Amino acid sequence: MLKQPATLAAGQWHQVKIEFKGATLTATVNDKIITATHFCIAEEKLTFGLGGDSGGPEGEKAGALEFRKLKVITQL
Repeated sequence: MLKQPATLAAGQWHQVKIEFKGATLTATVNDKIITATHFCIAEEKLTFGLGGDSGGPEGEKAGALEFRKLKVITQL
């Protein structure tokens, strides 16, 4: 997914939906759909996180993402 160009304005909220189905991850970011498939996506995970070099704030909030109306749905 990192190879697919996208520009997100800093200081604004962006609507994001991430869905995992087997080895495929589908992300919808501001109505743009991005997909990636890799065997490691289907592996069982004990934790999941988002972050990294976001180009956002420094200090305590460096690399942090803030969420509004966060919903996590698991299906077995």
